[in-house]
Amino acid sequence: MLVVRAGKPTSFSSTTASSCSSSANTSPGSRTGAAARCVQTAYDDLRQTQQPWPRDRLHALGHMASGIAHDITTALAAALYTESC
Repeated sequence: MLVVRAGKPTSFSSTTASSCSSSANTSPGSRTGAAARCVQTAYDDLRQTQQPWPRDRLHALGHMASGIAHDITTALAAALYTESC
């Protein structure tokens, strides 16, 4: 399995962590909204870190496929050249 990753992985920021922990010290009604915002922020962070993966994988797959195609055509060209001589 080939895994290609560009850039540094990101994680929760200190702001996200502090807002999530501070929401536990508030009233029950406001905790629901704070928890929802915290979960939404975590989800957005996760989506943002996952977006480059498919593009990088497709790039690596295309690069690998072009290398394989080159090797095959080189071998076929050599075989066809020796038959014609």
